[in-house]
Amino acid sequence: MKKLIILFSFVLLGLNLSSQIDSADIYIARGNTHVKLGKYQLAIDDYNRAIRIYPDYTTAYVCRGFTYERLGKYQLALDDYSRAIRINPDDADAYLNRGVAYSKLRVHQLALDDYSRAIRINPIDAIAYCNRGMSYGMLGKYQLALDDYSNAIRINPDYANAYHNRGRVYVILVKTQLALDDFNNAIRINPNDAGAYLYRGNVYNDLSVYQLAIDDYSNVIRINPDDAQAYVNRGIAYGRLGKSQLALDDYSRAIRINPDDANAYIGRAFQKWDLKLDYCSDFKRACDLGECDKYNKFCK
Repeated sequence: MKKLIILFSFVLLGLNLSSQIDSADIYIARGNTHVKLGKYQLAIDDYNRAIRIYPDYTTAYVCRGFTYERLGKYQLALDDYSRAIRINPDDADAYLNRGVAYSKLRVHQLALDDYSRAIRINPIDAIAYCNRGMSYGMLGKYQLALDDYSNAIRINPDYANAYHNRGRVYVILVKTQLALDDFNNAIRINPNDAGAYLYRGNVYNDLSVYQLAIDDYSNVIRINPDDAQAYVNRGIAYGRLGKSQLALDDYSRAIRINPDDANAYIGRAFQKWDLKLDYCSDFKRACDLGECDKYNKFCK
């Protein structure tokens, strides 16, 4: 009889826990919907309700931490991920997300450590390899970064970000063709990857293939019309082709978007020089922003 009572107690406990999880899941699901709609405070309110119902539910802490990240509240996000890890030390998602928060805070070694823990728990997580690759890259460990991006691609051959990021490392290592191959793959998989177009355009610019560079920068601008760097880089390519007015127009657009870009003023000044317009005002503005070499050389 005593064994039956104990068994019955465990059954009731299991039913109660299942009921708690089911109730908490309702709030988590609604919170996730709020996140997708950009209603972050409402999402946090729902995750708080889920935690009140089931205080040891790691999913609720991970979801709330992710939402705090979206709000730029990284310490609160770290606290939630750490709480989830204390409850369940084998929660790969908690390590992965905490690593992302550390990355955003530029604490790259701690981020790398968390990605490594996530990989030990789940060795086929392509995102964890890709993120660890970024941390290795930020720490200047380029071969380890390449290895991680290659592992991510092995796990998921259609992982555009892994190709994109590996291509950027190849650029640093001056492995130009490998970089182009990776940017091509990233764009093939995701034709709206503005970053891949930008970096491929830079490679073409360095190779003096200016029209292909212009085409890529134009694609960046198509995807993100407020990308000031794309206008600057396209202006450089136009200038090298001798198309001074088009270059000047692009530098002017870049300046409208980012009035504090000294390089845009310098680039525009040189195009004004070619067009026999007043250029010293732009060199002076660049000097005001901390780049005085050209102003001192040409306007004094």
